[in-house]
Amino acid sequence: MEGHDLIMMVISLICSTVFYSIGVFASKLEKPMWFWTGDVIDPNKVKDIKAYNNANAKMWKIYGLLYFVTAFISLFKVKLGVVLLTLISTIGIVGLIWCYEMIIKRKYMY
Repeated sequence: MEGHDLIMMVISLICSTVFYSIGVFASKLEKPMWFWTGDVIDPNKVKDIKAYNNANAKMWKIYGLLYFVTAFISLFKVKLGVVLLTLISTIGIVGLIWCYEMIIKRKYMY
């Protein structure tokens, strides 16, 4: 394992930790979890705050786990890890937005 291999793994693990932690935070939050920066969710517009937050938490935890898998894969195949990190960081963000807007928001908000 070379230095840049280790850097790739560390970057992926940091991302994994951050996004998974957002999921843990969302699952423990008593008021509605926000998605967009600076956005405040009106509790009166959420059908079930606990279920809404759990759905948010699940979304963020899955996203964080994708980075963890990338870190693990990059131990053995750095180039594949770079490709996965790039895809997760770009297409994955679009997937998060889609999941929030099309699934979570429609299911749990009035």
